[in-house]
Amino acid sequence: MNTMHQANRRYWDRATDWWEQLEEEGGLWHRCPTEPHLAFDGGALGLIREVAGDMSGRDVCVVGSGDNHAAFAFAGMGANVTSVDISDRRLAVASRRVEHMGLPITFIQADAADSRFWQDYSHLPGTDDSLLDWKRNPRAALPVWLALASQKPFR
Repeated sequence: MNTMHQANRRYWDRATDWWEQLEEEGGLWHRCPTEPHLAFDGGALGLIREVAGDMSGRDVCVVGSGDNHAAFAFAGMGANVTSVDISDRRLAVASRRVEHMGLPITFIQADAADSRFWQDYSHLPGTDDSLLDWKRNPRAALPVWLALASQKPFR
């Protein structure tokens, strides 16, 4: 992990208590499993449904999961979810919430920007730096993310 990523991890680990309190006040995380549109900006949920269809039984990996709203939403839609984040403390908060909601989510602490995290997936098309910048072209990146998840590397 490079120094910038270490600093990022330290920041999120330190800020976890503050974020957890803020999220508790908003209560959004409670609603994401039953109201998945709350977890996605703009038309992202529509695009996910268009490309992936029914999420029931699909394997989904949420990379850089942060607040885990997307992970909670995918689990609520019936997906088998793996949540990957750089911060152990953020994942611990999400893990407690999952226990409360009864969602089956697996948590992995890793630096997804570290090329070693992706080395096992280099045979898939599109697994280059543009994949990490999925907002630039989500229609192209989403099938690659789904292909990565279909490899079941995280279980």
